[in-house]
Amino acid sequence: MESSAYPPPPPPSSPPTASEDSRGFHGPPTNFFRSIRNQLASIEGASQLLGGKTPTAGLLVSLIFSATAGLGLTLIIQIPLLAAFGLVPVTILFAPLTEEPVKALGMLIVFFFMWKTIPNRRYGAALGAASGLGFGVAESILYIWQLAAAGSAEGVFVRIVVTPLMHPLWSAFVGIGVFCTLFRQISST
Repeated sequence: MESSAYPPPPPPSSPPTASEDSRGFHGPPTNFFRSIRNQLASIEGASQLLGGKTPTAGLLVSLIFSATAGLGLTLIIQIPLLAAFGLVPVTILFAPLTEEPVKALGMLIVFFFMWKTIPNRRYGAALGAASGLGFGVAESILYIWQLAAAGSAEGVFVRIVVTPLMHPLWSAFVGIGVFCTLFRQISST
């Protein structure tokens, strides 16, 4: 009598389906913005930088540039606008229009001088988030110093809570836009 292996071997596994494979950056599959996701997926390259480089140095450069030169450039632009238009218009209208391009400048410096490519939207989002975090921390140091001098404990609390959330989030979207723009520039040449 022939003896069989006990327990029986598991059935062969099938490769993941498209819906199972799309988890990760997007979360669970959804029909929202499907055309945008498909377009972004179609222009992505390999998931690594050229030459086996790691993203760490580029993310640090983006963070440091945005925290120093980026904040300095926006202050140079926003201080005359503050005198001309007042606090509310500068905060609502001019701050985003001046801050996001300066943070994108930090991303472009990493692209041109270090990475030579942004292989996919995940790298673009990470680069943008690093830039936003550096800018947000440096900006918050200035605001917290002013708010603490004015005795506004709730203002200090709001800055501490909002900074790690908002600047990196908005700049991550800008980083994805930088990825798409650079892909179009590279593919058209």
